Amino acid sequence: MQALPQLHSYLAALPDWIAWLVVAIVVTWTMVAYGLLLVRTGRGPLWGILVLLPFAGVLMLWWAALARWPREPR
Repeated sequence: MQALPQLHSYLAALPDWIAWLVVAIVVTWTMVAYGLLLVRTGRGPLWGILVLLPFAGVLMLWWAALARWPREPR
């Protein structure tokens, strides 16, 4: 639990534009990862935008875990 306060102080020590850039990169990376997951399940990648809503990412992971995935041709 010591890492979280250290991370916050690290981001606070950076200039504002770099801190916002780090946040934007993390959010974009997460949306791309969810988009790729959804493409593998047969959905459109734009559904990855739902990750921006609170708790939607957790619900989407549950849905992906319990959904029936299409078979890939070998």
